[in-house]
Amino acid sequence: MAAETLTYHGTEGRVAEYRLTVTATGEQESLGVQRPINVELKYVLREQVQPTSAEGNYTVQLSGQVVSMKDKTSAFGSQRFDLPPMNMQLSPRGEMLSSAFADAQKATLSTRAFTSLLAQPPQVILPEGPVEVGATWEWSKDGATQSNRLQEILESPRRIARIATAEHTPVALHEASMPLGLHTEVAGQEDATGTMDFSPELGLALRHQGKSTVQADTKVTLEAADGTHSFSMHLNLRITFDLQLLRVDGTVVPSS
Repeated sequence: MAAETLTYHGTEGRVAEYRLTVTATGEQESLGVQRPINVELKYVLREQVQPTSAEGNYTVQLSGQVVSMKDKTSAFGSQRFDLPPMNMQLSPRGEMLSSAFADAQKATLSTRAFTSLLAQPPQVILPEGPVEVGATWEWSKDGATQSNRLQEILESPRRIARIATAEHTPVALHEASMPLGLHTEVAGQEDATGTMDFSPELGLALRHQGKSTVQADTKVTLEAADGTHSFSMHLNLRITFDLQLLRVDGTVVPSS
């Protein structure tokens, strides 16, 4: 079998819609009290390609709406976790070159944390050149690492490259409100494994399934007139995710 060239790509204006199902179980510990977490969310994600640069890098605007949420332990109360429009510049390999919410006021710490952990499965990085079945490749940047393997090429109902992936990603978020003297820091790590079915023709993932574990510590510090006050929270999550392409430019796209 000939070597396969795999790249993400898309024509300007193209719209792809995905269904994302996420389940998260685990524990949240704060002020010595441990609370269980058991939540299932279903999203519809919309990805629209923006103008493409001469270097082949391209920008997509990603947004998402929660269509179903089952919070069995009431860990999140009445919070909604829709994904505000986010502009992401990507390389043809899938490397995130930059990202920013279109409306910065909607990019709260809780929104950014929830988005990074639950509303966006890890982006699978593609190889730098043509690869044959069985080939492996590595990627690393800013403490994140990813190891991938081309498992097989499937031909029906459309040509699919099936890739096994494993990723380690640091979690680091910070928010400060100077008028209130409030500082919030989140630090931890996420480890994920999964399988992606990729369409070389469309330059899109048709399906990405996997699981991950998240360990994160949050520290909140308040500078007040009577001194500094702080408290911490520990989060331990076990996550499963299933991202499936529904349609491209209004046309239904079967993945298998």
